[in-house]
Amino acid sequence: MKIQALLRVPRVIFWLTLPTLTVLPDVANAQVGVTTDIITGVVVDATGNPLANVIVEALSLESQITRNARTDERGRYTILFPDGGGQYQMTARLIGLSPIQATLARFADEDRITWDVRMVQQAYLMEEFVVEGAIQPVRVRERPQPGSNERNLSPNQIANLPIDASDLNMLAMLVPGVVLIDATDTTDFAYSVAGQRPDA
Repeated sequence: MKIQALLRVPRVIFWLTLPTLTVLPDVANAQVGVTTDIITGVVVDATGNPLANVIVEALSLESQITRNARTDERGRYTILFPDGGGQYQMTARLIGLSPIQATLARFADEDRITWDVRMVQQAYLMEEFVVEGAIQPVRVRERPQPGSNERNLSPNQIANLPIDASDLNMLAMLVPGVVLIDATDTTDFAYSVAGQRPDA
């Protein structure tokens, strides 16, 4: 009786453990189902030199979630995308260079997705923009009025005068109200302004 009881116990244990073994693969599959895609690559310029600080974006076509990364000094980048779905719209951007886009898809046997990019310079046509501002009036010097004792002459006007432009006395006579006083034996050449004495 004791021997038969001992033989029955392992059978009970076996039948109890068998359902748990059949459930374990489902639990394991549930954990493996949470996949993380690794998107990596190198960004270079037209001559093959690595580009740093390039913004690389990955848009999951399944979840519509975007993740991005910047390239390092060697032009390398890595984007980890949990539950990304395996299909991505990729974009690489850097100021002064033409943006690059591509669609990537992960195959079943791949552990990572590689996207290497070569970027080139391109001229952009900017949109039309309008600059608005208040126009500052240009202040023009007032012209001499009739009866005033001043006159504004430009260098071109002075050069075209029929007198010696280096003679200041002759130039002063062009001003209204200035009268030339000839030199005498006892007095020097002088001029009077507005009827005042020459020494005024």
